[in-house]
Amino acid sequence: MKLSKALCREITVGGWLLALMEDDVAHGFFFDFDKISDTASKNLFANKNRLSNVQYDGRKCWWSGEHEGYWLDGIVRHGFLLNNEKLIGQVDEWVNNILSSTDEDYIGIYKNHTINGRYKHSGENGELWTQSRALAVLLVYYEFTARTLVLEAVIKAVDVTMSKYENINPFESKAQQGGVSHAVGYFEILSWLERLTSKRKYIRYARKLWRYFNSTELRDDDLQIKHLLKINRPFKKHGAHIAEGLWVLPWLNMYSQNERWDRAEKAMLKKLDFHTTPSGAMCCDENVNGNQGTANSSYEFCTTVELVMALTEMMSASADVKIADRIETIVFNAILGARLSDGRGVSYLSIDERKHTDEHRNKGRELFDACHPAAACCALNEARAMPHYTNGVWMTTSGRDIYLMCFGPVSLKTQIEDTDLEIIQETNYPFGDEILLSVKLSKPVVFKLFIRRPFGVQIVKFNHDWIGTVQEIDDFFLIERVWNNGDVISLKFLFDIKLEANTLMLESGRIVKRGPLIFARPVPHTVDRIHTYGDSNHGRYMLTPDQPFQRFRLESESKMKINSIHSGYLPDWLSSSTHLQAYLTDEVGQSSEVTLVPMGLVPLRQIVF
Repeated sequence: MKLSKALCREITVGGWLLALMEDDVAHGFFFDFDKISDTASKNLFANKNRLSNVQYDGRKCWWSGEHEGYWLDGIVRHGFLLNNEKLIGQVDEWVNNILSSTDEDYIGIYKNHTINGRYKHSGENGELWTQSRALAVLLVYYEFTARTLVLEAVIKAVDVTMSKYENINPFESKAQQGGVSHAVGYFEILSWLERLTSKRKYIRYARKLWRYFNSTELRDDDLQIKHLLKINRPFKKHGAHIAEGLWVLPWLNMYSQNERWDRAEKAMLKKLDFHTTPSGAMCCDENVNGNQGTANSSYEFCTTVELVMALTEMMSASADVKIADRIETIVFNAILGARLSDGRGVSYLSIDERKHTDEHRNKGRELFDACHPAAACCALNEARAMPHYTNGVWMTTSGRDIYLMCFGPVSLKTQIEDTDLEIIQETNYPFGDEILLSVKLSKPVVFKLFIRRPFGVQIVKFNHDWIGTVQEIDDFFLIERVWNNGDVISLKFLFDIKLEANTLMLESGRIVKRGPLIFARPVPHTVDRIHTYGDSNHGRYMLTPDQPFQRFRLESESKMKINSIHSGYLPDWLSSSTHLQAYLTDEVGQSSEVTLVPMGLVPLRQIVF
């Protein structure tokens, strides 16, 4: 069953998520990034002055195009979701500059009429990849503003590219490097335009591009059908490339129903499971290298954000609640746990059980940084993560069906049969268990509301006196009725505490999970800024434990208690959170009651007990 994501302008945020995003804008590094580095603010899509096979400021020709797209994506989403006039004005100017500078309908970074210019690349290039980063920002902008001129410009630009690469394989290159294989990002634009316009030409071209992808000897080849069908061949290459393209096969197969592709898709998901850490991230230290995901595995922030986006597309194509479970696990554990809670820095490489940060290992990628000297890509994904999560919360079908696929303080404002409908979701989820859905309508209307059953929870309390019968269909709760203005649904999830065996570490033990959250013993530490970027007041941070790390052991699960309390570990954007009280034994056998907190709230932590 295919679902459609709500348009960006149909989504609003509130509660802790609104507070987090506002705090990031006020104090975080992302929105000052042009004061930290110039890599994202070169206006390449307006200037169109790049050549491939050339380095600029020590960076590959396409890197700053990628960075500009990432940065503007975070700005446009925060601007409109927060109704921030300054950010909206910034992206307005960027969009207008692109529209006014477009020649021959091209939206990209390369010079025209020259060797190694646009569409005439002999080696390493980021033609389709950088195009896709700018076009994605323009499409988000269109979804927020409904400016048809912007959508028309994207359509014209894609028409040009499809014609240029009609009989030329863009994946073929004398130098097989990351920019060429990053072209999988262009599938996002084709899928998006098919969704907005309902024109099949984008699916037809996507199939052609998929054939090109599968027929070429690529550097990043893990997602090629021939390799996916090798059951015993794990993922090996660059993690970000895998995450970016993970959803393409399920999307195309939805229209093809190809038995060989079915087998490849199932094999792909099994491989992803093998590489998945407890927090839901895909392990990769740049490359996956066939490694199994464990609590001690490294994973990249940009790969993790791209994985959430890919899984959201896969969820849209299938309405699979297990994918929604995976998305929530990643966002509320891996992503929140990879950043400083005040938005001052993000860790390029994270570990679920992070005991310290080491400035000498992995080129400093384990530190919390506002840029990272190795590459800026992870830092520039920081402000994309939570807005992209909101894209998958509400989905619809072509009829009257509305699906609440993920949870959090994210509301829907849309129309059903010319009737204005708003469903306001008030909740502290995942840091609380209760959800309140308030319905606002211009007149009574009939529709079906499907609410996902998260993480197989067995007990869910509804206010049946108000909403009538709640049907249970597969992994959804279904409410179908004549809805009236002012209707309210309240529900509460009674999640069990689960202990998950972890045997893939030198220190075996159990991981404590409840609903979407992994619980951790916080490791007290100090935060030191060891580098400052110019006069930006943003920098690089090292976290040092106050004492040598000790592994505590869980005494008894029966003694664990659930509390919702204020805590010194709560960030400014969160007023309260579910905590667990547990009796733990330290390495010398001394027992004490310890507060376990959500993993995503503490940067240094023990999660294996």
